[in-house]
Amino acid sequence: MALLLFVTEAYAAGAGDPPDMNAIFYHAVNFFLLILLMTLLLRNKIKDGMANRAARIRSDLDTSNRLRKEAQQRFEELESRLDGFERELDKMKADAETEARFEQEAILARAEEDAARISDSAQRSIRDETERARQALRREVAELSVGMAREKLSSAVTSDDQNRLTSDFIDTVKGKNGAANG
Repeated sequence: MALLLFVTEAYAAGAGDPPDMNAIFYHAVNFFLLILLMTLLLRNKIKDGMANRAARIRSDLDTSNRLRKEAQQRFEELESRLDGFERELDKMKADAETEARFEQEAILARAEEDAARISDSAQRSIRDETERARQALRREVAELSVGMAREKLSSAVTSDDQNRLTSDFIDTVKGKNGAANG
């Protein structure tokens, strides 16, 4: 019908001789018969092709849905693992902080023990040095006392005193010796 209107329009525009309407009608009938015949002959193949195409599209959609669900499950699994990793990381941080506190306390305790040991050692060293200094002072006082006594005796004792002390000593020795021999 559209073809007939197109031809009529072209004739009205002055395209030349009027179209042969019988020829147009026969051509249109032939065209419709050809379409009808092709539809009857190819209907099963067209249906099969359409059915195959629909099945392929359904299969592609099913595959796409399955892959999407698998991806979603994988995403959820990874998400839960990530949450687990975050919890484990938090636990590891807490454990590390606790361990660091224990280590700090142990280091402080060792430092206190070392300080006490060093203090005891220093006190012993001080006592030992003080005792040595006292002994050195006593020796020096004794030496000075003996030296001063020697000086006093040497200035106070005369040669007569020495002779008298010598003879007294000899007499004492003879008396003891005689008593021991006699």
